[in-house]
Amino acid sequence: MERITSFEDLKCWQTCRSLRVFVAKKVVSTRSKDEPYRLEVQPLRYAPTTTAQISEAHKTLTGYIKYLKTTATAWSYQPITSN
Repeated sequence: MERITSFEDLKCWQTCRSLRVFVAKKVVSTRSKDEPYRLEVQPLRYAPTTTAQISEAHKTLTGYIKYLKTTATAWSYQPITSN
């Protein structure tokens, strides 16, 4: 198993990025420019949010794991034993 060092190593982020590129190159370029509701703009606006949310969640989770590790070492846990 590969070690994950950044959000770019996550398979879900890589898949979302591929989808974002696909939407930008294939879907939007084939839409009619005369469309009254400009539906071609919506996928371009919302596709980047998927990768942004994944990277933000990775950052938050990494920070939380570091917090838990430092807290666990600071509070050296001693189990209660019954006599």
